[in-house]
This record gives sequence, C-alpha cells and structure tokens, in this order.
Amino acid sequence: MHTLSFAHLVVLILLWSIAATTPLAQPLAFESLDGPEAIFVESLLVTASGDVLVGSRGAVSPAFRSSDGGATWTPIAGLPNDVHVAMEPLASGDVLVATRSQVLRSTDGGTTWSPTSAGVSFGTTFDMASDGVDRLYTASSSLGVIRSVDGGATWAAATAGLDTLRTSAVAVGANGDVVVAGRGGRIHRSVDGGDTWTPIYDGHPDTFVWDVLPAASGRVFSATQDG
Repeated sequence: MHTLSFAHLVVLILLWSIAATTPLAQPLAFESLDGPEAIFVESLLVTASGDVLVGSRGAVSPAFRSSDGGATWTPIAGLPNDVHVAMEPLASGDVLVATRSQVLRSTDGGTTWSPTSAGVSFGTTFDMASDGVDRLYTASSSLGVIRSVDGGATWAAATAGLDTLRTSAVAVGANGDVVVAGRGGRIHRSVDGGDTWTPIYDGHPDTFVWDVLPAASGRVFSATQDG
C-alpha cells in the first residue's frame, strides 16, 4: 500500500515509460499535481492506453482516472466504496483492483468492472502484486497471502510458512522472488511462487511496514512507519 496526499502526487507517467525502455542520461524532474481534496493515494498505475488510475481513500470515489497526464481527474464508476484500493496491471492489458472485500477485473482500461473473486474472503486487502503474467498475490490484514495462479480467475490462501496472517505489503521481484511483510516487521520470502514462505526478518525492527521491494541482488528493502 502506498499512501500519500493527492496534493503531492507526482507525474510519473512519462518517467516510467522512459525508464522502462532507455537508460537515463540525466536526473528526472518531478512535478506536483492538484487533485480532489482530502484524499490519500493508495495505488497508482498507467494503463496500456496511457490513462493514469489511482486508488484513493477519504474521497468521493474509491478511484480516479486522468486521461491528460494528470491535469484533470474524474471519478471511476463501478467500484465499491471500500478503503485500501490496490491496483495491478496484467500483461494482457487487463487491470485488477482489490478492494476491502473483493477483487474486480477491467478489460477496458478501467471503464467497466466485474467481480473475479466470487466466494473468496480477502479480509481487508492492503496490497496486491503480480509477476506480470498470471500469478497474483494480495496481502490481507487478517488472512495472510491470497494467491491466484490463473490471472485472477480463481483464488486460494497461500500461507504455508508464514508466522503471521496480518500482512500489509507484498511485492514480486525481477527474479521471481515474492516478499510479504507482516505484523511487527515480520518479512517472509518465497522462491517457489508462494507455495512456501521463509522468514527473513532477523534484525528488522518491530514496526509497521508500508512497502517492500525485493532486489535482483537478493537484498530486500522495506519502507516502515519509522523510515
């Protein structure tokens, strides 16, 4: 989960596209944007068409769209008014959104949404990540990791080896490793796509983890409430 004031949302659209395709010859510049008042950004992604979607909290809509590089924002219809909206793009171009209680899919860049998690309990979803192909992982506040191995068509718990089910962040590294953060800074790594988890939090402070990042070198970085 990535939380920041919408008033300080920065333009990353062009920067992401450049960084993903070419090496940078000089530092990137960032620009602050104005948006709806009194909201927090929970997630941020760019669709295949170039639209920017943000999941929000404390606003008139759980998500917003910009089709003009962030100059203007409009509410996204069709989503339940849940907190902790996590978004994830798939290689197919579909977009998945995890709300507090369910996962929904859009096949048209976020214009329309349909449930893809009937009968599955997610608890409160704080974060979602994918391998960019067909495996997805959600971090639940009470149920640990819920995983899909078929692009979000079906879901099941993937908690073997976790010593806490109160999770707050999940990420997939470039090497395929999956890292999930739990209560009290309990970070676990999976090298088999979430089948099993191994604790790697020895020496990590007992604090809330907002985000995790597994690096190709094998290192894992965490962003906590203390820094």
